[in-house]
Amino acid sequence: MRLNVGAKIGGGFGLIILLIVVMVGYSYVSLREAKQGLVNIQLANERMALADDVTIIYKNTISVIRNYVAYGDEKIGQAVPGHFEKIMTAEKKLLEIARPDKKALVQSVINETIKYRDIVLNEFMPAALAYNRAVRASDFALAVQQKARLGEVAKVAGPLAENVEKALEEIAEANSKVASDNIKESIADADSVI
Repeated sequence: MRLNVGAKIGGGFGLIILLIVVMVGYSYVSLREAKQGLVNIQLANERMALADDVTIIYKNTISVIRNYVAYGDEKIGQAVPGHFEKIMTAEKKLLEIARPDKKALVQSVINETIKYRDIVLNEFMPAALAYNRAVRASDFALAVQQKARLGEVAKVAGPLAENVEKALEEIAEANSKVASDNIKESIADADSVI
């Protein structure tokens, strides 16, 4: 079958248009994948930043507690519950945006923080208050007893604080890996388009 010149030119243009449509479709799919990769990177960065914020607030709270024990300023002691509220608020936000496979870990951080908070507020802070009041009143026998009580409570509270810090580091590292993996995947997707 012989094609006339018009049919040949029309067929050539049709083939070019088909190739353009295929290229546009492939580019569209690749751009959607790249956009999803960027969204995943953004979420991982948000989770990392929030985990870092919780860690900073947590360490700041521990510093405030130590400051209170060392100097006995009751205004400092009164600020401790507010610090724990900031921690709890940030941890709840972290739970909301956590990946499904990390929600249990974040929930365990929240549970450990609650245990730590309860020990600090219900046992450690009252013992520190009694210790500082005994020192100010020059009742050194009571001060020695309260300091021993502080040591006993610290033996329980210390490991809880360490568990929370380790879990927060694990969350930050996992999100760093997610971000890194998504960046590599996005670069691979971009290379395949180019």
